[in-house]
Amino acid sequence: MKNKLLAFSLLFCCFSLLFCHSAQACTSWEVAGKSLDGTGTVIAKNRDYAYGEYNYIKIVSNGGYKFLALYANTGNKGGVNEKGLSVLSLSAPASVTDLPSTEYSNCQKLTITWLLKHCATVDEVVAALHSTKWNTHPEFLAIADTRKIAYIELGPDGTYAIRSTDNGTLAHTNHYVEDTMTQFNPENPGYESTRYQKAIEQLSSKDTISFDDVTAFSQDPVVWYKHKKIMTYASFVIHSKPDGNITIWLKIANPDTTPWISTFELKDALSGKIKFNT
Repeated sequence: MKNKLLAFSLLFCCFSLLFCHSAQACTSWEVAGKSLDGTGTVIAKNRDYAYGEYNYIKIVSNGGYKFLALYANTGNKGGVNEKGLSVLSLSAPASVTDLPSTEYSNCQKLTITWLLKHCATVDEVVAALHSTKWNTHPEFLAIADTRKIAYIELGPDGTYAIRSTDNGTLAHTNHYVEDTMTQFNPENPGYESTRYQKAIEQLSSKDTISFDDVTAFSQDPVVWYKHKKIMTYASFVIHSKPDGNITIWLKIANPDTTPWISTFELKDALSGKIKFNT
């Protein structure tokens, strides 16, 4: 009997850790150059979180570039500005986010908001990071402008790694993949590993990936899912083109509501031509 109770307790702990570790899970896809069926770049994110949040669209127009972003109870989760720069956040493992705060700690929503207000390109974001104009607690950022895609892995105590390209694909979930940063991963990455492999598989499934392909990727049940304690709230797909036109596909599925889905142009949203009721 004691052995059965011990086994049950261990199993319960494993599931508890899995859900806790995945409470702020996300998946991202990025495509640029010859890998894209079209011009410019496509960047996307599925946002997962513990059950009970409310997600909505917000236009921010003060203090810098105007931008559209996906917000939740806990702040700005990513957006795209009038210059075509997209910044989408993904949570780092609890093994590093639960560490004591350091001098580099900052509020996640301020990080994304500052970048969208003050940067127009991936290179400007990277330059600002190198010059310590902004820092943050551990997290991952998927970034794209009209020609280049990148992700930034931010670790504890100001550590970071960057991967960027103007011709290829990138994917990320919620564990470190750069060699200099994998030391910060937990021993068991959990469901993040499954979602990461699915994202890589999707991006490798065709010679060229289109905007519509990425919207379809985001609906795959491996990356759009719902459990008792965690669910996918939104898919945010952004196509930034060199001519300045930016097309957005958004699906928002707040708890106990009918999913809201729309494809629209950023310029129409920023001008007030489109009214959102999410």
